[in-house]
Amino acid sequence: MRLANCIVLIVSLLLSHTSKAQTLFVERRQRAAAAFHDGLVLLHASSRAELLADGFHQNPYFYYFTGLENTVGALLAIDGKCGDSWLFLSQNLPYNRAGLQPDVRPGVEDAKRLGIEHVVDWANLESFLASRSTQPTVFYYAGEPVVLNELPVQLQNAKNPEAPLWLQMILQRWPAFEAKEASRQIDELLEVQSEEETAKLRGAAKTTVSALMAG
Repeated sequence: MRLANCIVLIVSLLLSHTSKAQTLFVERRQRAAAAFHDGLVLLHASSRAELLADGFHQNPYFYYFTGLENTVGALLAIDGKCGDSWLFLSQNLPYNRAGLQPDVRPGVEDAKRLGIEHVVDWANLESFLASRSTQPTVFYYAGEPVVLNELPVQLQNAKNPEAPLWLQMILQRWPAFEAKEASRQIDELLEVQSEEETAKLRGAAKTTVSALMAG
C-alpha cells in the first residue's frame, strides 16, 4: 500500500510539474501574440550542432516559447491576430536513421501535451502560408541575420535582404508578405523569467560570488 501511495505521489508531482511548465509556455506565447498583434512571429529551431560547441544548443528564442530543447529544424509561428500558435515539424531528420526518436511528433496528443494549438507536419507549412498570402502580412523574426555575400544580390529578397535565408525563400514566393527584424522587442519578452528561473539565476549569482571571494 505504501508503494502504491508513493507511485501515486510521484505521478501527481510529475503531472503538476508538466502542467505548470505548459502554463508557463502558453503564457509566454500569449504575451508574444499580444505584443505583435498585427502580424506573426516566426521562430526557427536550430538545425544543426555547431562545430565548436559541446553539443546541440537550441535557439534561445525558440526554446523560450516552447521549452523544446532537443527539437531540430522546427518552425514556430505565433499568430498575433488570433492568438493561436503553430508548430511545424520535419519528419526527415538525420538521426532517424540511427533509430533515435524525436521528442515531439505531429498530432493532437503532443499538441495537448505542449499546450500548442496546432502541432503539424512540415508539409502543412505551404498551405498555412498560402492561406495568409491573400493580404499583406508582417512576419517578425529574431536574430539569424544573413551575411550579405552569402547570395548574389539578384537572388536576395529586395525588400528584406538581411532576413534569414529560410525566410527570404518565403518572401520570394509570396511577395505580399513583409519581414521585420524584431530581436529587441522579443528580447524584452525574454526578460520575463519564471520563479524557478529567477531562483536558479540567484543561486548561480551567489555561487559565483562565493567562488570569486574564495579566489
